[in-house]
Amino acid sequence: MNKEETVRSEAEMHSQPVSGEAWQIDLESGATLAMVAVEKGEYQRGSRRFFAGEKPLHTVVVSHTFWIARHLLTQAQYQAVAGSNPAHFPGAERPVEMVNWYEAVEWCRRLTEREKDKDRLPEGFVYRLPTEGEWEYAARGGQAGRGCKYAGSNRVDEVAWYGGGMGGNSDFMTSPVGMKQANELGLYDMSGNVWEWCHDWQEDYPPFQQLVDPVGPLQGSHRVLRGGSWGYEPRHCLITRRDGLTPGHRYCDVGFRPVLAPELSRLRARPPRHPSRL
Repeated sequence: MNKEETVRSEAEMHSQPVSGEAWQIDLESGATLAMVAVEKGEYQRGSRRFFAGEKPLHTVVVSHTFWIARHLLTQAQYQAVAGSNPAHFPGAERPVEMVNWYEAVEWCRRLTEREKDKDRLPEGFVYRLPTEGEWEYAARGGQAGRGCKYAGSNRVDEVAWYGGGMGGNSDFMTSPVGMKQANELGLYDMSGNVWEWCHDWQEDYPPFQQLVDPVGPLQGSHRVLRGGSWGYEPRHCLITRRDGLTPGHRYCDVGFRPVLAPELSRLRARPPRHPSRL
């Protein structure tokens, strides 16, 4: 094999994401989307303290490797796919906000179709919103997690833009992504800056000691929000903190970050919940 053939073969080998390796795609207008690989594993989700919605503490098994955006989706990235920018706080590198759940889902659908046409999707994978289980696993740092209270640190100022009362460090607006310290996976702003839409309908955690690839109920009134924002106190930036919003609403402190992960129908086809055998 000559040099030209070797280069071509290497390029073809990486025409799709490789398990365990970072992935980046080119969007329109010079924007790119960097994705971080998250290896499968398990973690303890929830808490015994703070808010009632965080209980009970239980094991979540993430049985699949997936990729998650390194940063909150920026306005430049959103516009490159959607063709518009609804943000209240303008700035190409600021997170997009003022997007409701349906619009976030539609952005992911368009990106999926684009990447499918370019033959850059692994079999059975799509771009979509993370499940709540995937989001918390990534925020905790996956297999590399150190048990931090916030995404990457026990000190909120190191990793988050937050507000609340007369305190906070956000000046009550969004900040460009990636300005704070990353977590153990190299993910930025999973605590603070803007809340992040998840796929799931909001519900109390079920009374099981172990869940496998949970995807939430089939219906509900509110979709899950995670991570806190520039307008909320540090306690809302905790990894365990849960909130929700009706899917048609949009606010200037709510955005999202996509994942490249198995289609939800595949996860729903697996046994999602297991009561403890202990």
